[in-house]
Amino acid sequence: MLAPGPTVLSAHKISKVFWMKDAKHPLHVFSGVSLSLRAGEMLALVGPSGSGKSTLLRCLAGLEPVTEGHVVLLETNLARASRSTLAAMLRENVGLLLINPPLVPSLTALQNVELPGQLAGRSAWSNRELSMRSLEELGAKDLAKKTPEQLTPPQAAKISLARLLTQHPKIVFADEPTGRLSTADSKLVLKSLLKLSAAGAAIVLATHDLHLASQADRVITVVDGSLGATLERPSAEEILAALDQTAYGDDE
Repeated sequence: MLAPGPTVLSAHKISKVFWMKDAKHPLHVFSGVSLSLRAGEMLALVGPSGSGKSTLLRCLAGLEPVTEGHVVLLETNLARASRSTLAAMLRENVGLLLINPPLVPSLTALQNVELPGQLAGRSAWSNRELSMRSLEELGAKDLAKKTPEQLTPPQAAKISLARLLTQHPKIVFADEPTGRLSTADSKLVLKSLLKLSAAGAAIVLATHDLHLASQADRVITVVDGSLGATLERPSAEEILAALDQTAYGDDE
């Protein structure tokens, strides 16, 4: 693994508030969160459902605006960036692995994998070769001609991962990347993320998968919208103990 490089992500006292229809009070998803990440590092946000970790990840990635504070992603202050600047950064330097992969329904699986290369101006021949190699690496070559509506959720996740592998992103945001996958496919995801990290990409995970989280350089527990313990290269057992401690405190 490469030594961690320059800071590629920093958040300063960010908060997210939703106003629900007909609600008398706002919903505070998370509040006062500060963190940073360097190139080549893998950070896992781990917490129970409803803890706010997925919304936090989306805010860090620029997919949702924060209510307070600011996020700097790849030297760009997201609050000050124009839509075109943000779109270009997400397209060129940010990889996304989301629980519901944003595949283009009118394109085949192979064409979805090829899309980032087309937008980057890669030659058609090299783009096709790289895309097919990514599909083959994930055991998904037989899905190339299928459309997104013909794919199961695990198959769609593979196509999304294959597309990501062709991008060479500087930072990857992965929301429950193994949530719908078999053990074998989860191992493929982990192998791919470690490969990207070793190549210098920063990785941010929001996950329930303690085995996946235990492969990260840092794990931060998230409970009720607040950051709890920060753990350096912990085991799955250490993460679980930290979650219990954060949620329930010391009963002694």
